[in-house]
Amino acid sequence: MPSISMTLGQFATRIRKVGPAIDGAMNKHGAQVGIVVGKSLADLTPVDTGAAKSNWRATFYSPARAVRGAHFPGKYASTDDANTQASIAEIVAKFSTRKKNAPMFLSNGLPYISLLESSYNQIKRKISPPDAKYRSHFVKVSVDRGEQEARKVRGITKAIVKVLR
Repeated sequence: MPSISMTLGQFATRIRKVGPAIDGAMNKHGAQVGIVVGKSLADLTPVDTGAAKSNWRATFYSPARAVRGAHFPGKYASTDDANTQASIAEIVAKFSTRKKNAPMFLSNGLPYISLLESSYNQIKRKISPPDAKYRSHFVKVSVDRGEQEARKVRGITKAIVKVLR
């Protein structure tokens, strides 16, 4: 807590000195939230050929719209782990470079991604049922995980406490 003898001018001087630390902590925390959501999306997105997992794109300022093939094409989830790890690596690499609290986007341009999100459990398959971890509403689960991460504000709190001492 600021001492009672601290003047408004002294507080303003402190906030100007510590402001960049607060800004940096917020930037880093926001990037971490994006990484948590991206990792969850890459992990939980249902897989067959690997294209859905491989199309999660991390960008700044505007969403990616382009569609690409799988990092490691396969059938019946044969390349699931490789596609998951490649997507996670791209997301982490991109969001780790965030500067000045740039707006972040995680997007997937595949036309059927919303169908997977809303009704994956109801899709009829010619092969055996998918792994139990793959279910509808994987985007919602991932966003919920991001919200939980966003509530962890230790770095920002530490920067603010410096102002008040």
